[in-house]
Amino acid sequence: MQRRSAINKENRAKLKIVHTSGVRSFQRTRALFKNPESDEISPALLYKKTHTNKDGMWTLEDARENFEKMEVSYKSYTKVEIFAEVLG
Repeated sequence: MQRRSAINKENRAKLKIVHTSGVRSFQRTRALFKNPESDEISPALLYKKTHTNKDGMWTLEDARENFEKMEVSYKSYTKVEIFAEVLG
């Protein structure tokens, strides 16, 4: 158990941008935040919801910059293509 904990700690330390979803999966988060009328949420908006604190502050400046890149690219690409291009 301690070995697994140490491995997880190392992996979390490697993350450049952290999210605020906790242990909730992104699929579950998507289901919670989706628009009831259209039954979907854009990847950029999901990214914003999972990378800002409750008071609306970004977890990191890099996360805000990624979101802005997604919004700028929104007009010429599909939603999934934007998400993949910005985040790699």
